[in-house]
Amino acid sequence: MPQFFIDQNIKEGQETEIRGKEAHHISSVRRLSDGDWIVLSDGKGSSFRATIISAIARSVRVKV
Repeated sequence: MPQFFIDQNIKEGQETEIRGKEAHHISSVRRLSDGDWIVLSDGKGSSFRATIISAIARSVRVKV
């Protein structure tokens, strides 16, 4: 299960945008796309499953 760390507060049910190196890794390296799921960690001990809504090289939108 691919896990990514983001510097944002994460809440269930929200949509959020991932930018920068993590977005590039998700869309270009791992080649994940719409409908795939990932695990997001906020770096404070919480992890959430998120579904990719859209993925381009510099921006990935997900629904937690």
